[in-house]
Amino acid sequence: MVALSQLPEAIREVVALRTMEGMTGNEVSGLLRINPSDVSRRLHEGLDRLREFLHDGGAGG
Repeated sequence: MVALSQLPEAIREVVALRTMEGMTGNEVSGLLRINPSDVSRRLHEGLDRLREFLHDGGAGG
C-alpha cells in the first residue's frame, strides 16, 4: 500500500501490527518495547495521516 509506505517507520510498524496483523495494543507494546500509550498515540497519528493522504487523492494530490 503506497499510503502506508509514506508513514515514518515507527508509526508504520504500529499501524501494520494493529490493523494488518490483528495484534492488541498490549501485544504491540511488548513486541516493540514501548509504552501502551505510545502504541495508541502512534496508531491514531498514523490513521489520521492515512485518512489525510487518501482524502487528498494520494501522492499526486
